[in-house]
Amino acid sequence: MPSSQGSPEPATWHEILLRNKYNNPMKLKDVLDKMYGKGKYRIRSKSSNLVLLLPEPLKEVPSLSICHFRDPLTLEQDQAAELERGIMHHYHGSQPEE
Repeated sequence: MPSSQGSPEPATWHEILLRNKYNNPMKLKDVLDKMYGKGKYRIRSKSSNLVLLLPEPLKEVPSLSICHFRDPLTLEQDQAAELERGIMHHYHGSQPEE
């Protein structure tokens, strides 16, 4: 018999520190719902920043794949920066026309 619960919780959540400030939490939620789907991410506050929690690590950013000899830490930072650029694009791009 199928379980009435949703998908199982991941054993590990992968943290991505968001460096930009997001003044409209509902707008940020809408953007992340569009990018990842409802319930497939978490947000928590850490100091004065937000942390995006994902069930899987970030995938390689295609525009960065041409760099063959990247330090793994630098690649992870680049991926997080690319992710945040995408969030900011949708966050600012979805503002209502005035």
